[in-house]
Amino acid sequence: MTGFSPTSPVVSVLMAVHDGEPTVRRALESLQAQTFTNFEVVAVDAGSTDGTARILDTMSERDMRISVTHVEDKSVFSALDLALSRARGEYVLMMRQSAWAEPALLAELLDAAQKSDLELVMGGFTVNVAVGSRELSLVAESEDRVFLTQHDFRAAAWSLFDRGLMAPLCAKLFDRQVTLAAGVGFASKACAGADAGQMDSIHGFTLGFLRDVERVGMVSATRYHVALSVGDLGLPAPGPQTYQRLETEYAATLALLRHWGMEGDAASMEMLQRRYVEILVACIDGVAGRGPIAPKAEDLESVSRMISTEHAQLAASVAQPRDGFTRAMTPSIRNGNARKAYSQAKLWGLLRHGMPAGTSPDAYV
Repeated sequence: MTGFSPTSPVVSVLMAVHDGEPTVRRALESLQAQTFTNFEVVAVDAGSTDGTARILDTMSERDMRISVTHVEDKSVFSALDLALSRARGEYVLMMRQSAWAEPALLAELLDAAQKSDLELVMGGFTVNVAVGSRELSLVAESEDRVFLTQHDFRAAAWSLFDRGLMAPLCAKLFDRQVTLAAGVGFASKACAGADAGQMDSIHGFTLGFLRDVERVGMVSATRYHVALSVGDLGLPAPGPQTYQRLETEYAATLALLRHWGMEGDAASMEMLQRRYVEILVACIDGVAGRGPIAPKAEDLESVSRMISTEHAQLAASVAQPRDGFTRAMTPSIRNGNARKAYSQAKLWGLLRHGMPAGTSPDAYV
């Protein structure tokens, strides 16, 4: 491995940070401990009001690989776009302020990229989410695999989406020149391509990059870890906010499959509908979990809006959920029975502890 080159880093690690005082030091220290050293960290402090700026500036003064920009805008999307515009590496990797990386992360992703001249390399990751008194522990498992043609990658993509591995930025190494050529970014108008429309979602960058990517690889090691709580930047609580993201990303993923010519692929479309209904059930669970035994009118109205859309009705009609609770909820969704759906979710929430049924890692990152 080569040492750090201040003029030509191989990897640019992008960070958007807002009020990250409890976690950002650990994130940066985990990067400083990487076995591959020729990288830069491009950090953008998005209007922090705690001690984040001091931590970033101090660590930047002590490590020339870390550069920091302070802006007033609190948007994670615009902050990441600014970081991307200042990146100089051949590859870019996004690092959450509440994530940490094992020492071999960059070395293993980069080795896979360089061996097969890949445009995208994906690794596994873990997510621990604190939602109220519950903690959800989720794993997106990867494998050692290389797709050297678009056809091979697109044919297998449904299974990667299904495992929650595809859409999140976590543990992914992107070819920066391919990113620039594709014109993708993080802000809504740039992120997912014209067919997907505007998309204020952290997944928009990945979905935009995937549209015309050719050579993709995977590494089996799980070296990237995230700890989140409802108050973290960009993390909505399960419920109406997550539901809005679900609707937007359903449309964007469908647009991607259409762009690929995969709309007629049975496995891809079944995956899309099943994941939609599974995350929809998690959203209903979020509404019921915070509400009283007898639902308030606004909670019933919220659930009713969720299950009455064309997307929800189609998904409930054709999806084949894998977990028992989602299967039990599906008839209530299909029949548009908001009160029954609420009551089922409430009862299930009282009987179990831990994560909502059907929850996938990419519901949170």
